[in-house]
Amino acid sequence: MVKRKSMPVKAPGIPIKNEGKHKREYTKWGNKDFKVSVSTLRDIKKLQTSTKLCIPEVGFCRLIREILMECGSSEHRVQVEALLALQEASEIY
Repeated sequence: MVKRKSMPVKAPGIPIKNEGKHKREYTKWGNKDFKVSVSTLRDIKKLQTSTKLCIPEVGFCRLIREILMECGSSEHRVQVEALLALQEASEIY
């Protein structure tokens, strides 16, 4: 007898059990559907509930100073509180 690969046929009203290792959900973004894994959803939930900043402070400070140097002279001083306020606002946006 020949074994054939076949997809299970779904009977009306009976859901097919997902036997894969990772449960995936589909997320709509624009006109495309993307598969989202459980670990990705877990990471998103963890980042949304945490209060710490996601962008490193040193890298953000360096970026702001680079932008200020492009706009004008190199003698700009920025307070630490102003940098933190900019960083929080950019992460909220």
